[in-house]
Amino acid sequence: MNKYQRYLQTEKGKITNRKTSAKYDSTPEGKENKRLRQAKWAASPNGVATNRARAAINKINRLRRTLKLTKEEKDEIKEFYKNTPLGMEVDHDLPLQGKNVSGLHVIGNLQYLSSLHNKKKSNNELQRS
Repeated sequence: MNKYQRYLQTEKGKITNRKTSAKYDSTPEGKENKRLRQAKWAASPNGVATNRARAAINKINRLRRTLKLTKEEKDEIKEFYKNTPLGMEVDHDLPLQGKNVSGLHVIGNLQYLSSLHNKKKSNNELQRS
């Protein structure tokens, strides 16, 4: 192991390496290189297995948050999305994956928020005054 490899194993070396990588990844050449590395990893056996596991976990979590909705309830939710006012986004009042509480994907948990407010709210409950 050479001197540089030993340096990269130290805490200072790890921080320096992260900063340098972040700078490179923000350049057009770096972005393309990163995209190619990620695509190559995703096609590898380890990448395929990881992505399948993530998809299965996401599906389980989504099913836990979704009630058995009637056709009318599903249509009502679709209508809610279709009628989204210009400049607004559909948001879940109680987030589907909140830290303290998780809401459901039902009409009573949907609301319209401006893009700015929705991004501020992120994955938290909207503070009521």
